[in-house]
Amino acid sequence: MEGAAITPLPRSSDLSTALRCFLSSSFETNHDMLRSVHLESDLRSSFTNLEASLSDLGRRLSDSVALLRPLGSDGFERSEQILGEELPALAKEVARVDTVRAYAGE
Repeated sequence: MEGAAITPLPRSSDLSTALRCFLSSSFETNHDMLRSVHLESDLRSSFTNLEASLSDLGRRLSDSVALLRPLGSDGFERSEQILGEELPALAKEVARVDTVRAYAGE
C-alpha cells in the first residue's frame, strides 16, 4: 500500500448532529470498536428494510389516491385520513431512510 493516499476523517463540526450522536452512542468503549466490523452490514440491512418499507408506503399512498378519484366529494374523509395518517407515516419513513443513508455514508 505504499504511495496510497489516506483520506482524512472529516472534522466533527462537519458531521450532522444526528451522526455525531449515533457515533457517540455506537462507540462508547474500546469493546464497541470490535463490533464495528458488523456495523456497516447492520446499517445496510436497516437501509434495505427501510427502503422496502418506504416503497410499500408509497405504493399504498398511490393506491389510496387512485381510490379517491372515483369517489368525488365522498373522498373528502378518505383524503383527510391520507393527509392525517398515511402521509405523515410516509414522511417519517423518508426521514428514517435519510438518517440511515447519512450513517452509511451514501
